[in-house]
Amino acid sequence: MNRLLSFSNLCVLFILASTPIAAQIVPGDAREVSPIRQHDRQVLTQVTPGNSGQAIALLNKDQTEKVVNGLIAQIEKLYVFPEKRKPIAEAIRAESAKMGFYDLAPNDLAIRLTQTLFAASNDKHLNVSFDPARSKSLTDKPDPTDRAFFDAEALRQNQGYVQQEILPGNVRYVRIALFHWTGKSTERVIDAAAQFLSGGSAVIIDLRGNGGGHVRATQRLISYLMPPKSTPLMTYFDGIKGKSETIGTIAKLPFNARRST
Repeated sequence: MNRLLSFSNLCVLFILASTPIAAQIVPGDAREVSPIRQHDRQVLTQVTPGNSGQAIALLNKDQTEKVVNGLIAQIEKLYVFPEKRKPIAEAIRAESAKMGFYDLAPNDLAIRLTQTLFAASNDKHLNVSFDPARSKSLTDKPDPTDRAFFDAEALRQNQGYVQQEILPGNVRYVRIALFHWTGKSTERVIDAAAQFLSGGSAVIIDLRGNGGGHVRATQRLISYLMPPKSTPLMTYFDGIKGKSETIGTIAKLPFNARRST
């Protein structure tokens, strides 16, 4: 079989991520949290990443407002859909006015904020987490805008293509943890994965837990799943720069492992 996709003899299954996929304000979880009343204990014991169950004090009013106001400022300035910025910010303010964010431990505040964000936006990319260990590790690491830092991370994770396997029935399975992009190195990994998939009777591309990544990496993979002509895929909006760019499929790829019609 010399094409990656054929409607007649190839079944494609995408296992889509149930966790955030693209841009995030801060990563987190969306676990339910029971209401915590003002007369509850002022110190709770929580198990959070990097925390083995030590006592955590409830946030005071100033700390809570600093977090809430900082989140609102980021939403109003950077959220990708400008028309939704105000409604989301207003939803946060309304919940704050009802004292819904007060007298909470840090992790519970993060969960409440995540729930409010999702209710207002229906966007799982927006979530908040409390993770002191990760915060410290990010502070201790080199500047993430340093190209060498990104390249080293991508190399360590094989550009995000962390697993491939031939399952019974010649089903070709690939799991992609993140869409890294380092130019030619990533291109070679994606091309090799596409060639591997092209030999299957069916394919599974597993995106569960994928945290998103670079648009060029998704563009190259999707191009192998589309006809060999340039087709518009997405319009990418940079909220910081205020510019949009339309990305299409790549018409010419290294080998014929794609659908022809």
